[in-house]
Amino acid sequence: MKSVAVDGVSYSLANMEDGTYKLSRPFLLLHKKGELSETSQEFLDYVLSPKSQKLTGKMGFIPAIQ
Repeated sequence: MKSVAVDGVSYSLANMEDGTYKLSRPFLLLHKKGELSETSQEFLDYVLSPKSQKLTGKMGFIPAIQ
């Protein structure tokens, strides 16, 4: 994937966070109301783990937890 400038604003995490880079969309994880299965909970725990968040940032995405 290659980033592109939008309206003269280049991609950066800072520009994404402050809203000056307009090309973005949220990523959501949804589940049915009630308890999560063990597998689903393990996946959610991994996604929100420091290791996963660090990898997310290295890939150029905004981590869920900052």
